[in-house]
Amino acid sequence: MGTRSITVIEDEEGKELCRIYRQFDGYPSHHGDELGNIVNRGPVVSRKVLGSSDYLGMPELAATVVATLKSYIRDPVTGNYEWNNPMFDNNRIQLMPKGKHDAGEEWIYTITYAGDGEFANVYAYDVYEGQRYILHEDLDEFHWLEA
Repeated sequence: MGTRSITVIEDEEGKELCRIYRQFDGYPSHHGDELGNIVNRGPVVSRKVLGSSDYLGMPELAATVVATLKSYIRDPVTGNYEWNNPMFDNNRIQLMPKGKHDAGEEWIYTITYAGDGEFANVYAYDVYEGQRYILHEDLDEFHWLEA
């Protein structure tokens, strides 16, 4: 049995861009940290500077999240990421219809726009406890704070 999760990525106006279903490892210390690592690669900007690590709007961030979750897998022993052929997806990452829920998910993550030149926000909602958290990075470690 896996820890199922859904990740919703919103555009700059708060409208849903995409919804990602994950069958296994959806808990915050794994999936949440992976989302934090992707989001913290660069801020979301309205104009991209050539060669920068910025995301050109939330659609580029959404595409990067999907591609990264599909193509890389974390070694449970070392914690290192290795490229994984997406045809052999061990995490069961799938896009799902916007607005769909009740897929047995235990966690719902939401990635939201925080403003031009800012890093996107990552929220986690514990379905069973009814508690919402925000991901906070402090000295290269992620902490979940009640939101």
